[in-house]
Amino acid sequence: MPPSRRRYAARLFEREIDEDLQPALSTFVTIEAHALEAIRALSPLAAAFRSVCGEPALPQLQQLCANLSAGWCTQLEALLAESIGRASWEPISGGRPAVLRSSSVVDLFTQLDQLCDVFISFASLQPLQPADLRAFTDVVERKLCLRLNNCAWAREQLGKLASKLVASLPDLTALARTRVGGGGVDTLMAGGASQCDAACDAIAKYVARKVVYYELGSAFLTQLYLPSPLDPASRLAPLLTRLNPTLAAIVRGVALAAWSKQALLAVLGTFSLALTAVLEAPNRRYAPAHRTVLLQDVQRLADFFMDGGLLDEQVVAGSVSPLRALVEASYV
Repeated sequence: MPPSRRRYAARLFEREIDEDLQPALSTFVTIEAHALEAIRALSPLAAAFRSVCGEPALPQLQQLCANLSAGWCTQLEALLAESIGRASWEPISGGRPAVLRSSSVVDLFTQLDQLCDVFISFASLQPLQPADLRAFTDVVERKLCLRLNNCAWAREQLGKLASKLVASLPDLTALARTRVGGGGVDTLMAGGASQCDAACDAIAKYVARKVVYYELGSAFLTQLYLPSPLDPASRLAPLLTRLNPTLAAIVRGVALAAWSKQALLAVLGTFSLALTAVLEAPNRRYAPAHRTVLLQDVQRLADFFMDGGLLDEQVVAGSVSPLRALVEASYV
């Protein structure tokens, strides 16, 4: 059959399937088993139509995926709100010395991890629009930023309570000095403040790992510097473009500037570790001719995190200095 007739026949068949898909747009409202089965069955067909016609195929399937993604994000908001509403103030024990965090936070992040797995399996079946992908990650990031804000706010409130108690009961100053070895307001509730700081630090690091490994991990593994660092499409710029909305969300979402910068620094540190792993990966081949572009990318990474005063120049320089040293020492 001539290619033109083949394309015409494929278009007729596609139009029939697209019309049959119309009822599904109102039947499936979120990601669930039957919706995944339908997409799993239709995705190879859409790929076949694309290969024959050379154009985007089955627009109703694409619309269905967008609707399911939007419904999933709405459902995710409700599920996480319910999980947070069931939060317990009791520390984890389980027959061992108490862990100074509640089981609800463990449940919450276990649930987030499982929800990410479901979304990944869904998104791998049929390519989603960037806006749909961002809608999902924004939900998760808002919840993570909220946790960070809560911990930072709790630490601030502990300080206010300590100040109030010391002002009303001066004898507590002596008690704090005896227990902690210091004195005054800062030592009265030092244990609680330290736990809040540790929680903020853990959440900031979790945000960084999620951003770099979950959202950008596949690009690090399959795109960066492949087939060659001399290929502009394989350079660092596309990854930084994808990272930009996430950094903006962190700046907007974290209330306390100090912890916003701490989260950004954690993202930079994790990104630098991932880039180091790529530079040292056995499946990558580098040559002296690549040294200039690799050093340019290291500088591009530094400039990206300094742009608009996101992070101080000295802090960024310290974070990327191992990368710069690796390139300078290895590719000469």
